[in-house]
Amino acid sequence: MKILFYDNNFARLNENYEYFSNTENAVFITAKDISMINKLSKSVDFVILYDSDGLNADKCLCSNLYLISDTDDNRNAAQSFSNGVKHIYNGIKTHELYKFLEKEYLKVSCTE
Repeated sequence: MKILFYDNNFARLNENYEYFSNTENAVFITAKDISMINKLSKSVDFVILYDSDGLNADKCLCSNLYLISDTDDNRNAAQSFSNGVKHIYNGIKTHELYKFLEKEYLKVSCTE
């Protein structure tokens, strides 16, 4: 399973990298700017966008986008969903994110 992460918080990005790189079935890819997400999104299974306010979701043009927010303020949730976000999670832990993505990946791969 290939996962593309976009996050301006390098400590959190590193934490995710450490966790996901030690799993046997995940490939961890990072994007340095939002335009890279659109270029790479077709070659990955999931795009994880960390964004405290959800505003960058409108710049992503991919069908496998998941938004993780640092706040419980979902005022921009409707806009994010209309821009293609599948799920918004508030404060999900790295191991929980991995378990969720693994289940989603199995669902998709079983229907192909």
